Amino acid sequence: MTASNTGRATVPGARTAGITVTRRDVTAGLHHLGIASGDLVFFHSSLKSMGHVEGGPDTVLDGFLDAVGEQGTVVVPAFKLTERIGPFGSWYDHETTPSTVGLITETLRCRVDAVRSHHPTHSVAAAGRLALAVTAPHRAAFGRISPWCDAAFAHNSPFDLLARWDAWYVLLGVSFQVQTIMHYLETMLVDAVLRRATESDRPRLMASVRRWGGEGIWPAPDRTRLGEALCARGVYARSTIGQATVYGARFQSVLLHALRLVMDAPQAWLANEVVTWMGTPLNPARVLAEYTAPDGAPPLMIPAASYSCAGRSRDTQGKPVAQESLG
Repeated sequence: MTASNTGRATVPGARTAGITVTRRDVTAGLHHLGIASGDLVFFHSSLKSMGHVEGGPDTVLDGFLDAVGEQGTVVVPAFKLTERIGPFGSWYDHETTPSTVGLITETLRCRVDAVRSHHPTHSVAAAGRLALAVTAPHRAAFGRISPWCDAAFAHNSPFDLLARWDAWYVLLGVSFQVQTIMHYLETMLVDAVLRRATESDRPRLMASVRRWGGEGIWPAPDRTRLGEALCARGVYARSTIGQATVYGARFQSVLLHALRLVMDAPQAWLANEVVTWMGTPLNPARVLAEYTAPDGAPPLMIPAASYSCAGRSRDTQGKPVAQESLG
Protein backbone atom coordinates (compact mmCIF):
# COMPACT_ATOMS: atom_id res chain seq x y z
CA MET A 1 0.00 0.00 0.00
CA THR A 2 1.08 3.58 -0.60
CA ALA A 3 0.17 6.76 1.19
CA SER A 4 -0.57 10.15 -0.34
CA ASN A 5 -0.27 13.43 1.55
CA THR A 6 -3.99 13.31 2.28
CA GLY A 7 -3.20 10.68 4.90
CA ARG A 8 -5.27 8.04 3.12
CA ALA A 9 -3.69 4.80 1.99
CA THR A 10 -4.16 3.75 -1.62
CA VAL A 11 -3.74 0.38 -3.22
CA PRO A 12 -2.04 0.42 -6.64
CA GLY A 13 -4.53 -0.84 -9.20
CA ALA A 14 -7.57 0.86 -7.61
CA ARG A 15 -8.79 4.31 -8.61
CA THR A 16 -8.94 6.90 -5.84
CA ALA A 17 -10.67 10.23 -6.40
CA GLY A 18 -9.80 13.50 -4.70
CA ILE A 19 -6.25 12.67 -3.66
CA THR A 20 -2.99 14.47 -4.21
CA VAL A 21 -0.40 12.47 -6.09
CA THR A 22 3.08 12.52 -4.62
CA ARG A 23 6.47 11.37 -5.83
CA ARG A 24 6.10 8.30 -3.64
CA ASP A 25 2.74 7.46 -5.21
CA VAL A 26 4.31 7.53 -8.67
CA THR A 27 7.09 5.19 -7.63
CA ALA A 28 4.67 2.81 -5.89
CA GLY A 29 2.40 2.62 -8.93
CA LEU A 30 5.37 1.75 -11.14
CA HIS A 31 6.67 -0.87 -8.72
CA HIS A 32 3.23 -2.46 -8.81
CA LEU A 33 3.66 -2.94 -12.57
CA GLY A 34 6.93 -4.75 -11.92
CA ILE A 35 9.40 -1.96 -12.67
CA ALA A 36 12.49 -2.24 -10.48
CA SER A 37 15.86 -0.69 -9.78
CA GLY A 38 18.15 -0.72 -12.79
CA ASP A 39 15.35 -0.92 -15.37
CA LEU A 40 15.13 1.01 -18.62
CA VAL A 41 11.68 2.58 -19.02
CA PHE A 42 10.03 4.47 -21.87
CA PHE A 43 6.71 6.13 -21.08
CA HIS A 44 3.94 8.19 -22.66
CA SER A 45 2.01 10.38 -20.26
CA SER A 46 -0.80 12.78 -19.45
CA LEU A 47 -0.23 14.95 -16.39
CA LYS A 48 -3.87 15.94 -15.98
CA SER A 49 -5.03 12.30 -16.05
CA MET A 50 -3.65 11.74 -12.54
CA GLY A 51 -5.55 14.53 -10.86
CA HIS A 52 -3.64 16.98 -8.66
CA VAL A 53 0.09 16.19 -8.69
CA GLU A 54 2.04 17.86 -5.92
CA GLY A 55 5.00 19.53 -7.64
CA GLY A 56 3.69 19.01 -11.16
CA PRO A 57 5.66 17.24 -13.92
CA ASP A 58 8.92 17.19 -11.96
CA THR A 59 7.26 15.05 -9.32
CA VAL A 60 6.25 12.49 -11.96
CA LEU A 61 9.76 12.41 -13.44
CA ASP A 62 11.38 12.10 -10.03
CA GLY A 63 8.99 9.28 -9.17
CA PHE A 64 10.04 7.42 -12.31
CA LEU A 65 13.72 8.00 -11.59
CA ASP A 66 13.23 6.77 -8.03
CA ALA A 67 11.57 3.63 -9.37
CA VAL A 68 14.55 2.73 -11.57
CA GLY A 69 17.27 3.99 -9.22
CA GLU A 70 20.74 5.27 -10.03
CA GLN A 71 21.44 2.39 -12.43
CA GLY A 72 18.19 2.82 -14.32
CA THR A 73 17.14 5.06 -17.22
CA VAL A 74 13.95 6.94 -18.04
CA VAL A 75 13.04 7.84 -21.64
CA VAL A 76 10.13 9.92 -22.95
CA PRO A 77 9.01 11.00 -26.43
CA ALA A 78 10.14 14.49 -27.44
CA PHE A 79 8.20 14.39 -30.69
CA LYS A 80 7.47 17.33 -32.97
CA LEU A 81 3.98 16.56 -34.27
CA THR A 82 2.68 20.04 -35.17
CA GLU A 83 3.60 22.82 -37.63
CA ARG A 84 5.74 20.49 -39.75
CA ILE A 85 5.73 22.54 -42.94
CA GLY A 86 8.22 22.79 -45.79
CA PRO A 87 11.37 20.78 -46.55
CA PHE A 88 11.71 17.84 -44.21
CA GLY A 89 13.39 18.90 -40.96
CA SER A 90 13.39 22.62 -41.74
CA TRP A 91 11.19 23.20 -38.68
CA TYR A 92 13.55 21.48 -36.27
CA ASP A 93 16.20 23.01 -34.02
CA HIS A 94 17.77 20.33 -31.86
CA GLU A 95 18.33 22.59 -28.87
CA THR A 96 15.17 24.67 -28.86
CA THR A 97 12.32 22.85 -30.64
CA PRO A 98 9.94 21.82 -27.85
CA SER A 99 8.29 18.47 -27.41
CA THR A 100 4.67 18.68 -28.49
CA VAL A 101 3.47 15.57 -26.65
CA GLY A 102 2.89 16.78 -23.13
CA LEU A 103 4.30 18.86 -20.32
CA ILE A 104 6.04 15.92 -18.64
CA THR A 105 8.03 15.18 -21.79
CA GLU A 106 9.00 18.82 -22.33
CA THR A 107 10.04 19.13 -18.69
CA LEU A 108 12.45 16.20 -19.03
CA ARG A 109 13.81 17.55 -22.32
CA CYS A 110 14.72 20.81 -20.56
CA ARG A 111 16.45 19.20 -17.58
CA VAL A 112 20.21 19.74 -17.43
CA ASP A 113 20.87 16.03 -16.93
CA ALA A 114 18.71 14.97 -19.90
CA VAL A 115 19.88 14.09 -23.41
CA ARG A 116 17.78 14.40 -26.56
CA SER A 117 18.13 12.25 -29.65
CA HIS A 118 18.38 13.98 -33.01
CA HIS A 119 15.33 13.63 -35.24
CA PRO A 120 12.93 16.22 -36.74
CA THR A 121 9.74 14.34 -35.83
CA HIS A 122 10.46 11.42 -33.49
CA SER A 123 13.24 12.38 -31.11
CA VAL A 124 13.27 11.16 -27.52
CA ALA A 125 14.68 12.59 -24.29
CA ALA A 126 16.36 10.47 -21.63
CA ALA A 127 17.89 10.72 -18.17
CA GLY A 128 19.86 8.11 -16.27
CA ARG A 129 22.69 5.67 -16.83
CA LEU A 130 21.88 4.79 -20.47
CA ALA A 131 20.64 8.23 -21.52
CA LEU A 132 23.48 8.90 -23.93
CA ALA A 133 23.60 5.32 -25.20
CA VAL A 134 19.93 5.31 -26.19
CA THR A 135 19.90 8.78 -27.80
CA ALA A 136 23.29 9.47 -29.45
CA PRO A 137 23.07 6.86 -32.26
CA HIS A 138 19.86 8.39 -33.63
CA ARG A 139 21.70 11.08 -35.56
CA ALA A 140 23.53 8.48 -37.67
CA ALA A 141 20.64 6.02 -37.98
CA PHE A 142 19.37 5.19 -41.47
CA GLY A 143 18.07 2.51 -43.77
CA ARG A 144 14.48 1.64 -42.77
CA ILE A 145 12.04 3.47 -44.97
CA SER A 146 8.92 4.96 -43.41
CA PRO A 147 6.60 7.96 -43.70
CA TRP A 148 8.78 9.71 -41.09
CA CYS A 149 12.05 9.36 -43.07
CA ASP A 150 14.53 6.52 -43.09
CA ALA A 151 15.95 7.23 -39.61
CA ALA A 152 12.88 7.58 -37.38
CA PHE A 153 12.66 3.90 -36.39
CA ALA A 154 15.82 2.69 -38.08
CA HIS A 155 18.57 0.37 -36.89
CA ASN A 156 20.13 2.01 -33.80
CA SER A 157 17.29 4.50 -33.43
CA PRO A 158 16.01 4.87 -29.85
CA PHE A 159 13.02 2.61 -30.48
CA ASP A 160 15.27 0.01 -32.06
CA LEU A 161 17.60 0.05 -29.05
CA LEU A 162 14.70 0.02 -26.59
CA ALA A 163 13.35 -3.07 -28.35
CA ARG A 164 16.74 -4.82 -28.44
CA TRP A 165 17.34 -4.03 -24.76
CA ASP A 166 13.76 -5.08 -23.89
CA ALA A 167 12.89 -1.89 -22.05
CA TRP A 168 9.63 -1.30 -20.25
CA TYR A 169 6.91 0.36 -22.33
CA VAL A 170 4.49 2.35 -20.17
CA LEU A 171 1.26 4.24 -20.91
CA LEU A 172 0.43 6.66 -18.09
CA GLY A 173 -3.11 8.02 -18.36
CA VAL A 174 -3.19 7.94 -22.17
CA SER A 175 -5.19 5.92 -24.68
CA PHE A 176 -3.88 3.00 -26.69
CA GLN A 177 -3.97 5.23 -29.75
CA VAL A 178 -0.78 6.81 -28.36
CA GLN A 179 1.23 3.57 -28.74
CA THR A 180 4.14 4.82 -30.86
CA ILE A 181 5.70 1.39 -30.42
CA MET A 182 3.30 0.33 -33.18
CA HIS A 183 5.06 2.69 -35.62
CA TYR A 184 8.25 0.79 -34.84
CA LEU A 185 6.38 -2.46 -35.47
CA GLU A 186 5.06 -1.10 -38.79
CA THR A 187 8.56 -0.06 -39.86
CA MET A 188 9.94 -3.44 -38.82
CA LEU A 189 7.21 -5.22 -40.78
CA VAL A 190 7.97 -3.25 -43.96
CA ASP A 191 11.71 -3.73 -43.55
CA ALA A 192 11.27 -7.47 -42.97
CA VAL A 193 9.25 -7.83 -46.17
CA LEU A 194 11.93 -5.93 -48.11
CA ARG A 195 14.67 -8.00 -46.49
CA ARG A 196 12.86 -11.22 -47.46
CA ALA A 197 12.41 -10.13 -51.07
CA THR A 198 14.77 -11.07 -53.88
CA GLU A 199 17.14 -8.38 -55.12
CA SER A 200 15.12 -8.13 -58.32
CA ASP A 201 11.79 -7.66 -56.50
CA ARG A 202 13.03 -5.33 -53.74
CA PRO A 203 13.15 -2.07 -55.78
CA ARG A 204 9.55 -2.55 -56.93
CA LEU A 205 8.34 -3.24 -53.41
CA MET A 206 10.32 -0.35 -52.01
CA ALA A 207 8.91 2.08 -54.58
CA SER A 208 5.37 1.30 -53.37
CA VAL A 209 6.00 2.31 -49.75
CA ARG A 210 4.64 5.60 -48.47
CA ARG A 211 7.24 8.26 -47.75
CA TRP A 212 7.09 11.70 -46.13
CA GLY A 213 4.63 13.89 -48.02
CA GLY A 214 3.99 11.24 -50.65
CA GLU A 215 1.55 8.52 -51.53
CA GLY A 216 1.95 4.79 -51.14
CA ILE A 217 1.15 1.81 -48.97
CA TRP A 218 1.83 1.59 -45.26
CA PRO A 219 0.72 -1.01 -42.69
CA ALA A 220 -1.27 0.88 -40.08
CA PRO A 221 -3.25 -1.44 -37.81
CA ASP A 222 -5.68 0.23 -35.45
CA ARG A 223 -3.60 1.02 -32.36
CA THR A 224 -6.62 1.19 -30.05
CA ARG A 225 -7.85 -2.25 -31.13
CA LEU A 226 -4.36 -3.66 -30.81
CA GLY A 227 -3.97 -2.27 -27.30
CA GLU A 228 -7.29 -3.73 -26.24
CA ALA A 229 -6.36 -7.09 -27.76
CA LEU A 230 -3.01 -7.06 -25.98
CA CYS A 231 -4.77 -6.36 -22.69
CA ALA A 232 -7.13 -9.25 -23.33
CA ARG A 233 -4.10 -11.49 -23.80
CA GLY A 234 -2.61 -10.31 -20.53
CA VAL A 235 0.37 -8.63 -22.17
CA TYR A 236 -0.05 -5.32 -20.37
CA ALA A 237 0.11 -5.21 -16.58
CA ARG A 238 -2.13 -2.59 -15.01
CA SER A 239 -1.79 -0.18 -12.11
CA THR A 240 -2.98 3.29 -11.13
CA ILE A 241 -1.30 6.52 -10.15
CA GLY A 242 -3.81 8.93 -8.68
CA GLN A 243 -6.80 8.87 -11.00
CA ALA A 244 -4.81 7.60 -14.00
CA THR A 245 -4.72 4.06 -15.28
CA VAL A 246 -1.20 2.89 -16.06
CA TYR A 247 -0.33 0.05 -18.45
CA GLY A 248 3.11 -1.49 -18.74
CA ALA A 249 4.85 -4.33 -20.52
CA ARG A 250 8.25 -5.21 -21.93
CA PHE A 251 8.95 -4.01 -25.47
CA GLN A 252 9.55 -7.47 -26.86
CA SER A 253 6.35 -8.86 -25.38
CA VAL A 254 4.27 -6.06 -26.92
CA LEU A 255 5.97 -6.49 -30.30
CA LEU A 256 5.73 -10.28 -30.38
CA HIS A 257 2.06 -10.45 -29.43
CA ALA A 258 1.12 -7.57 -31.73
CA LEU A 259 2.96 -9.23 -34.62
CA ARG A 260 1.14 -12.49 -33.92
CA LEU A 261 -2.23 -10.75 -33.90
CA VAL A 262 -1.56 -9.01 -37.21
CA MET A 263 0.12 -11.94 -38.98
CA ASP A 264 -2.51 -14.45 -37.83
CA ALA A 265 -5.24 -12.41 -39.54
CA PRO A 266 -3.65 -9.80 -41.85
CA GLN A 267 -6.91 -8.89 -43.56
CA ALA A 268 -8.47 -8.02 -40.21
CA TRP A 269 -5.72 -5.52 -39.42
CA LEU A 270 -4.23 -4.27 -42.69
CA ALA A 271 -5.59 -2.63 -45.83
CA ASN A 272 -6.05 -4.98 -48.77
CA GLU A 273 -3.30 -3.31 -50.78
CA VAL A 274 -0.86 -3.85 -47.90
CA VAL A 275 -1.82 -7.53 -47.62
CA THR A 276 -1.23 -7.94 -51.36
CA TRP A 277 2.07 -6.06 -51.20
CA MET A 278 3.28 -8.18 -48.27
CA GLY A 279 2.39 -11.54 -49.77
CA THR A 280 2.98 -14.50 -47.45
CA PRO A 281 2.57 -13.42 -43.80
CA LEU A 282 5.77 -13.05 -41.84
CA ASN A 283 6.80 -15.40 -39.02
CA PRO A 284 6.46 -13.24 -35.87
CA ALA A 285 8.96 -15.13 -33.71
CA ARG A 286 11.56 -15.18 -36.48
CA VAL A 287 11.14 -11.46 -37.23
CA LEU A 288 11.36 -10.46 -33.59
CA ALA A 289 14.43 -12.64 -33.03
CA GLU A 290 16.20 -11.00 -35.97
CA TYR A 291 15.38 -7.42 -35.01
CA THR A 292 16.03 -7.81 -31.28
CA ALA A 293 19.29 -9.74 -31.59
CA PRO A 294 22.20 -8.04 -29.79
CA ASP A 295 23.31 -6.29 -32.99
CA GLY A 296 19.81 -5.94 -34.39
CA ALA A 297 19.02 -6.13 -38.09
CA PRO A 298 21.53 -3.91 -39.93
CA PRO A 299 20.06 -1.60 -42.58
CA LEU A 300 19.53 -2.79 -46.10
CA MET A 301 21.47 -1.13 -48.87
CA ILE A 302 19.24 1.78 -49.82
CA PRO A 303 19.24 2.97 -53.44
CA ALA A 304 20.76 6.39 -54.07
CA ALA A 305 17.33 7.68 -55.11
CA SER A 306 16.05 7.11 -51.58
CA TYR A 307 16.14 9.96 -49.13
CA SER A 308 16.72 10.01 -45.40
CA CYS A 309 16.27 12.69 -42.77
CA ALA A 310 18.80 14.84 -44.60
CA GLY A 311 16.59 14.78 -47.70
CA ARG A 312 13.87 17.18 -48.68
CA SER A 313 10.18 16.65 -48.23
CA ARG A 314 8.30 15.81 -51.41
CA ASP A 315 6.15 18.75 -50.45
CA THR A 316 8.48 21.19 -52.21
CA GLN A 317 5.93 24.01 -52.22
CA GLY A 318 6.02 24.31 -48.45
CA LYS A 319 2.46 23.15 -48.03
CA PRO A 320 1.44 21.47 -44.76
CA VAL A 321 1.55 17.69 -44.76
CA ALA A 322 -1.48 15.96 -43.22
CA GLN A 323 -0.75 15.38 -39.55
CA GLU A 324 -3.36 12.92 -38.37
CA SER A 325 -1.75 9.84 -39.92
CA LEU A 326 1.85 10.83 -39.28
CA GLY A 327 1.91 11.18 -35.48
